[in-house]
Amino acid sequence: MDVDKYSMNFDQLGAQHVYKRRKPSPIKNARNHNPSLNADLRQDVWPRQRSSRFAEKKTSEKPSRRSSSGFSIPGSWLKNIAIAAGLLVIAIVGPNWDNISQRFKPVEVSQRSLEDPNAPLEVMEAEFRPFGYNLRDIRQDEAQDSNATSNSLFENDLLNLTDTFSWSEYKVQKGDTVSGIAAKFSLSQGSVISINQLKETWKLQSGQKLKIPNMDGVSYTIQKGDTISTIASKMKVPQNAILDANNILSETIHAGDVIFIPGGKMDTNELNRAIKRPVVEKMIYPVSNRRITSNYGWREDPVNPVAGQMTFHRAVDLAGKMGDPVKAALKGTVLHVDSNRNLGNFIILKHGEYQTLYAHLSAVSVKAGEQVNQGQVIGKVGETGYTTGPHLHFEVFRNGNRINPLDLLK
Repeated sequence: MDVDKYSMNFDQLGAQHVYKRRKPSPIKNARNHNPSLNADLRQDVWPRQRSSRFAEKKTSEKPSRRSSSGFSIPGSWLKNIAIAAGLLVIAIVGPNWDNISQRFKPVEVSQRSLEDPNAPLEVMEAEFRPFGYNLRDIRQDEAQDSNATSNSLFENDLLNLTDTFSWSEYKVQKGDTVSGIAAKFSLSQGSVISINQLKETWKLQSGQKLKIPNMDGVSYTIQKGDTISTIASKMKVPQNAILDANNILSETIHAGDVIFIPGGKMDTNELNRAIKRPVVEKMIYPVSNRRITSNYGWREDPVNPVAGQMTFHRAVDLAGKMGDPVKAALKGTVLHVDSNRNLGNFIILKHGEYQTLYAHLSAVSVKAGEQVNQGQVIGKVGETGYTTGPHLHFEVFRNGNRINPLDLLK
């Protein structure tokens, strides 16, 4: 008897076992057999004790390929879907593997960070504490310290200092610039400018000696009322970094002392004034006579000279007769009019970043706050104050610093 193996039922299973018995069935022709006899035979077969495991085993060995809804998915399809999903994951992860791997990249910790409990860690935004401290303990300690904000390494860039501050000397060569020197020693321009107190970097001269720090940072003059904590907060560097770089063993500091701030930055405005040469209109000579009787620089005292004793003359003296007109070297505003024992009668004019001073005047024809034009008469040549005779004492300032007037006079 042919049995459909995909739609087999219990009746057919029973019939199969009937026909497979060793004793041949009396039924020779299924089409002409007695239905009641066949039924009796099936009754004799099925009372045999067969557990339900038999049916479960058969079902598991030959699972139905058709769902109850009549829809079936071949196994090869599932395999292809799994392969496609794997390729899709590779396509997404592959191009972004570097970014993903960085998240799980191990971080190295320097040996010094592990040995020195005061050294800032390189990979943890916290201070190294003795065993037993946890993050909550650290934050509670910082909250109790009124100066914790400036010293907190959670809020500052970390510095891995291994040396105290020191400097070496460099002799400026022909063609050198501050930016080139800084790059040569892997420093910022601000570091070289600050430690050498350079006001006008474009005036760097061959043979000039500069201090070169062994680390990036700026110098800082301690002000009255300063503490290491307030300085650290102001300069935005860790407190321990300042202590380590300057080998300070306590927080006791003194006003007027100069310390080095590792990683510190120059004020932007101050830096720009030092590196950007201003484009200004050339100054005119304030008197018609251009003869210079005393240059800018070192000289003996002209009134009471002492052999071997020199003083620095921060102006140029221009020859003139009593009463000769004195003119404004540049357009500007009268900043100050006054008199003293040294300068006699004098006037200060303001021209943006520049100021000019005219001294030993016999007369003044302007007042403070008045606007003046270049070449306008502002006073007369005289000999008031500490002087040897009639002349004009002429000074030029840039951002409050005296410079050689001959650099700007045309």
